[in-house]
Amino acid sequence: MPRIPTPLCLAAAGALGLASPAAADQVTITGLNWDAAKVIAEVLSQVIEQELGAPVRIREADTDTSLASMDAGDGEHDVFPDIWMPNQQKAWEIHVEQRATIGHNAGYEAVQGFFLPTATAQALGIATIEDLKSPEIARRFDTDGNGLGEYWAGEESWGATRLNRIKMKSYGLDKLWEPWIASNEEFKAALESARAEDRPLLFYHWTPEWVFSVHPLTQVAEPAYRPGCDTVYSPSEREDWLEASSFPCAFETSRVYVFHSRSLETRFPKVAAFLTRVTFDPAVINGWVTETGVAGKSPDEVAGAWLAANRDTVAEWLGPAQAQ
Repeated sequence: MPRIPTPLCLAAAGALGLASPAAADQVTITGLNWDAAKVIAEVLSQVIEQELGAPVRIREADTDTSLASMDAGDGEHDVFPDIWMPNQQKAWEIHVEQRATIGHNAGYEAVQGFFLPTATAQALGIATIEDLKSPEIARRFDTDGNGLGEYWAGEESWGATRLNRIKMKSYGLDKLWEPWIASNEEFKAALESARAEDRPLLFYHWTPEWVFSVHPLTQVAEPAYRPGCDTVYSPSEREDWLEASSFPCAFETSRVYVFHSRSLETRFPKVAAFLTRVTFDPAVINGWVTETGVAGKSPDEVAGAWLAANRDTVAEWLGPAQAQ
């Protein structure tokens, strides 16, 4: 496996605008662990290889490692296929606005928040975040006997996981609820079990995602987002990030982008142009993830079939200047 540069190496490479020799001759897409991102990565990979003739690898990494590499332009990571805003607001400010080392496409609109099975919402009378302040209701979600209800906050490496913990603290719910931090796969298994056994489950989720095609789900209403209602710090900014942060409101309307290192503008200019032009329809993405999550097809199979059936859309993404 190629060596991941240290922060010092990354900074030096970024300052010089250099890509490492081993990575400079290919496009590296960061492999992520949620369904939409997996198919999007395959769609991007197949277009770049088959239409633009550039070699591609998909390489797993956490968000911070990927964005640091893209900022440095070292070629270890070039494309982040599914970056959520405002979850990554700080990254946007640093890499897109201030340093201008990362480019992006127009993005697609998405929804995120707290959900629970509709049957649970109806049985327990849960409609708003205020309803979760009942100790009796919280105890219904306690699976380990410690008196605290659990909610799935997300995976350890996700920015959303940190934001969800801040939200629950800001609503005054951290004395009744505790985060369950586990993989997306573990969560989906727990959701299946909860439905089969008619057990309550509270969790963070988002659209597009295939679970909404399989499970009747209800979103927990939160106070509407308003500018300034969220003051959020990361662990790198403050050790007491959880205590210092505040987020007592719903997520701002989300927009999800494809990020690319602007070093591609020199190394693979046609690829950079394509990544700026590419657009996704949430309904189409929902179809992709339903095929992978429900029908059991592989992301590369779903991507290949869709691209073969949508040549006009691919031509629009490529643009006339990129015709071979």
